[in-house]
Amino acid sequence: MSVDHDSIKANDLLVEGKKLDDEGKHEEAVASFDKAIEIKPKFADVWNGKGDALQKLERYEDAIASYDKAIEIDPKNAEAWNHKGNALSTLSRYDDAFACYDKAT
Repeated sequence: MSVDHDSIKANDLLVEGKKLDDEGKHEEAVASFDKAIEIKPKFADVWNGKGDALQKLERYEDAIASYDKAIEIDPKNAEAWNHKGNALSTLSRYDDAFACYDKAT
């Protein structure tokens, strides 16, 4: 059985990004998520984490794009659908937000 070192490194960067985001270091968190994406571009949790950090930076359109990537990778990712809905709601795009909330359930 071989070890997938790329997956391990990408997961470590995900954990680091979440920690930085929790500490309020949102720009640094985005950078960590971007490094993880370079290693493993089809890692939905990383795209979702990046979206969360971008949303805290009030970069809502960028956050929505990140959630869209997470959803493209994992269409049943309820967390990404819900967070996308939150970003859309902040932009007063309520119909789109409600559609996302419906898909999250």
